[in-house]
Formats: sequence, structure tokens, C-alpha cells
Amino acid sequence: MKGNRLTAIKLKVATYHLLAAFLLPAFAAGQIAESRVTFDISAAEAFIGTFEAMQQGKSEKQVDSLIDGMLALHAYAVSAERFGAKNQISPVSLEEYKRFLKSFISDSVDVQGNTRLGMLKSRYVDTYSNLPDYKKLVNQLKAQLNEYISGAVQLATEWLPKNVGLNAEVLVMFDIGGAAWAYKASDGKDYIMYSVLFLMDDSRNFDSDMFFKNLAHELHHVGIPLNSFANEVGYDSLPPNDRLKLYIDFMYDIVKEGMAQKFCSNAPGKFTPKPYPNEIYAAIPKGVENWNYFISDFQAINDSVKSFLNFIAYSDSVDAGQFYNRFVRYWTWKAGEVEKKEFALDRRYYYGAEVLGLVYTTLGKEALFEIMYDYRKLPSYFNLALKKAKPEGYESFLFDDRLADSVLHLK
Repeated sequence: MKGNRLTAIKLKVATYHLLAAFLLPAFAAGQIAESRVTFDISAAEAFIGTFEAMQQGKSEKQVDSLIDGMLALHAYAVSAERFGAKNQISPVSLEEYKRFLKSFISDSVDVQGNTRLGMLKSRYVDTYSNLPDYKKLVNQLKAQLNEYISGAVQLATEWLPKNVGLNAEVLVMFDIGGAAWAYKASDGKDYIMYSVLFLMDDSRNFDSDMFFKNLAHELHHVGIPLNSFANEVGYDSLPPNDRLKLYIDFMYDIVKEGMAQKFCSNAPGKFTPKPYPNEIYAAIPKGVENWNYFISDFQAINDSVKSFLNFIAYSDSVDAGQFYNRFVRYWTWKAGEVEKKEFALDRRYYYGAEVLGLVYTTLGKEALFEIMYDYRKLPSYFNLALKKAKPEGYESFLFDDRLADSVLHLK
């Protein structure tokens, strides 16, 4: 692994309590929150054992028992809550998942017409065909997860206010849903999941630096205090077409994903380089390709932000349906379908990383933290940062002062 961020701390227990004074020495004189992050890899181990039993020709009764035991583990309960019947996009139940896994005993793997299982099928087939490689990876993760977690917490908390601690559980499993996600479950706990299916590249290599930075990225999501502002303004009671509600919905993920992408995933930008120049940018090749395209298209993306904010601030009649339709078709991964491009990352990640990176470089870390607690400040602070840095053509990137002030005073 490049650099020494990960290897700085080595812990010998699965549950770890990291002293915040070590994490954020710049704030050593104040009260700093403690972080507690645990991990659970038992579901991944149980999955390997289940596929091994299938390959060894164990009876159907034995395989059933192994699958039932695996699906009874807490990690699968959390994943089922996240991707089961409540999921509005391609839900998959544990019953469907069990039938899918059992079909590996035969020569015909059956996804039962389920869209999500269909997308995951090739990865499960690769796992079944190359099970020793995946078992080796699971064992490596088990041996080093303490090290990964301690380093990732250190990186994530470098970019959070001193009074914010992390409290989460990291699940490593063969998931029924996605590649990685952060989720607050009905038990009130924050979970971060990594699917072993996605942890190796096409050459079946595991990039530990990529994993470490992505873990920091997800941990930052758990800690970032964006909900403080939403709660302060009574977001849940705002009507659907309220201007402040639309602004929060527009800006929330721009700030959340932008912070994690810039400072944890170590993203480069149009205005600022990678925060850690000698370390990798943690993105898959398609994500890097998207990123370079977005950098080249910053003017158009920034103009779109101005258009959205003008719509929110000044429209005589704010049509929430029209707003969200425009938003999804340009700012989310759905834009790839609209524009006939493959987007592994969407514009929210890029734009947030770009503007927040410049704010940090010119105005400092405290300005970033102010934006977290009131993201109406972002246009005004971006203007200040542009005027201070004076990058080429910066005048065309500025928000109109009246618009920035209107956003700042949305209520």
C-alpha cells in the first residue's frame, strides 16, 4: 500500500476505540468525540463454506441447513431490510436468494427473472468457478480488517468536525444487493457493507489501498452531520414544493458525496489536485473516465447548478414534480441512460468534490464544516473561493450575488 496512512495504527481486537486526540491533533485542546467501529465477516465465511459444501457433493439437506444458517446471520437480516420488499428498485427476497444459490448445484443457474440477481449472476458464477481465490481474499480481509478500519477512521475523521464521532458496523459478505453501501437500519444502527463479489478486479487482484479509501469514504457518510441542518429547519414538515426543501434535496448529496469523494477517495479536480498527491484516486477505471469527462465539462455542469438554483429561488410557481424529473435525468446515474453514456459515478460526486475542494484550499477546513451545518452557504463560499483563487475564467463560474444571497436566506 502506498503511503503510511493505513499502517500507522495496528489493533489486535475486532472492536476498536480510537482516541480522538490521535485522530485530530489540531483540536487536541478541545473535547473530541470518540469513534467506535466494529466489523462482522462471519457471513462471508459462511458463504464460502456453503459453496464448498456444494462442490464437495454434500446432500441437499446439508446444503439447505448451511444456507439457512448463513441467512439467519445478522448481516443478511440487514441486507434483506435494505434490498427486500421495501426496496423500490429491483427488490430481492432471501427466499429468492436461497433458490438462486441452490441452483448452483445444477448446471443451470436460475435468477428467477429477478433483475438484481440477473445483474449479479456473472459475479456469483465467477465466485463458484474460482472459489479458492475468493476464500483467500476473505481470509486476508479477516486478518487485516482491524488495520483497514483504524486507518479508514483516521482518514474519515480528518474531514469531520471535532465533535463528530463514528459509530458503525462494517459487514463483509456476499451481498444480495450492491457492491458497497451505508445504511441506517431499523435498529437505529449505521451499517457499511462491502460485497466480496466486487472486491477483486478483472484479473482477480485485490487493491487494498482502494478498499481502505472506499471504506473511509463510506465512514465519512456515516459521520457527516448534514441532518443537523435538515432537523433545524424542520425538513420533515416542509411541503413538497417548498423552496428550502427542494434546495436541501438538491444539495444534500452534492455535499455528502463531494466531501467523501474529494477528501477520502482522493479525487483530483479542475481547480485543485488530489489532497494526497502521492496516493491513488480510489475509483474504478470507468469512474476515472467519467471523472475526466466531468472535469472537461465543468462549465456546463456549473451552469446547470445556476439554472436549478434560479428555478428554486425565483420560479413563480415551483413544480416539485418538474424539479425532480430534471434532477434525476441530469444529476443522478440515470443521466447515463438519458445521454447514452455509462456513468459509474454521477455529477453530484464530481461537482461537490470540485467546489468543496476549492473552498478548502482557499478558505480552510472550518469553512467546510460551516457548509456541513448549513449548506445554504455553499454558493456564497464558492464565490469567495473563486475570487480568492482567481482560476482562469473564474468570472463565468461565479454565482450571481443576488442568487447566492437568496439561497443563503431560504426559509
